[in-house]
Amino acid sequence: MALGIMADGVINVSEAEMLARWLAMRPDAGGYAVQTLRERLDAVLQSGDFNCRTGKALFQTLKGLLAGFLPEWMHETPVPGVATVHSGRTVQGLVLTPDIPGLYDKPCYIDLTATFCFTGIFAYGERSDVEAAAVAHGGSTCGHPVKSRPCYVVVGSVASPDWAHGHYGRKVEQAMRFREEGAPVQIISEDTWAAAL
Repeated sequence: MALGIMADGVINVSEAEMLARWLAMRPDAGGYAVQTLRERLDAVLQSGDFNCRTGKALFQTLKGLLAGFLPEWMHETPVPGVATVHSGRTVQGLVLTPDIPGLYDKPCYIDLTATFCFTGIFAYGERSDVEAAAVAHGGSTCGHPVKSRPCYVVVGSVASPDWAHGHYGRKVEQAMRFREEGAPVQIISEDTWAAAL
């Protein structure tokens, strides 16, 4: 159902309402993805202020949550009308962050009381949402990776197309350097962080 709603690249208020009703009829459906989707839909629909920007944000949430189930053509399709500045350049469109071999650490355990540095765009919510979640679980946040104490650099589910060409952004590049120097810095995906919560 979600893939059908996303097929045209936008989500309007009637589609959001339909998805919310569909989820309401399935109260036993659980898990991180479904709970996140319920919360985002509730917040969007209760605000009464559904607009183009809201629809694009909801599209990004769905795209991030359904990453493993998206058809190949949807992985490569940019979200219409979204522009961001990445590495000093304006980039049209955002795509799912690719799983680049060797980039992500795969820790067996994540210390939720450590320091977290967030980068990218998150299916979980806005940057303030992910930072608040980290603090609520006993951690602290920082604007850039630190090497003096355990630090996790959490990469959001959605990134610039430049990721496909190895341009990761300053935070990730700095974390990679610190990691090579033996500092207690790990780079993890949003999914890994969210599962630890």
